[in-house]
Amino acid sequence: MFDDLRDPDPPAPSAATREAVSRRARRLVRRRRAAVAGGSTAAIALVVVGAIALLGGGDEPAPVATEVQGAQESNPSTTTTTTTTEAPPATAPPERAPLIVPFSPVPEPPPPAESSLTGEVVLAPGWSVTSCAVGGSPVALTGATFTVGGLAPGTSVDVVCDAHSGDGAARASRVVVTLQPGLNAVRIVL
Repeated sequence: MFDDLRDPDPPAPSAATREAVSRRARRLVRRRRAAVAGGSTAAIALVVVGAIALLGGGDEPAPVATEVQGAQESNPSTTTTTTTTEAPPATAPPERAPLIVPFSPVPEPPPPAESSLTGEVVLAPGWSVTSCAVGGSPVALTGATFTVGGLAPGTSVDVVCDAHSGDGAARASRVVVTLQPGLNAVRIVL
């Protein structure tokens, strides 16, 4: 379908055409830069004029001129009197008192007074646990797990487990656990 659109001999632009395109591109870049500079200058001018308008001229109030015409008499002469008074000083709006909202954070529950440690011993087939100790004290195993309570949070304890195989081989594993408040868990692979 698009084979008809392919030109086996496409026209090549001449040097004059390329130069005209290049001049046009440079002109557009200059116009864009001039527009950006003009817009920036206008924005700065607006900010300066706005700041001057907000801050005012000075501390002295401007005088106000009032013209009073006298009463007309039967003769056509008119008496004109000019009185100058000072405008009252501008007063700032009253300052608002800061809004003070009492803050009472929700108290966090106290950390548990003790930690507990539960452990699982993972064994290869044909191996069995000989003993486990936490902090040097032997622990009772239920299957391949143990649980010890009444430990002090923040302390580190050694967990040591020994295992043996049916052919008399033995293995041991030691893990150091730093106890966090509440329940802690450890897995020992032998």
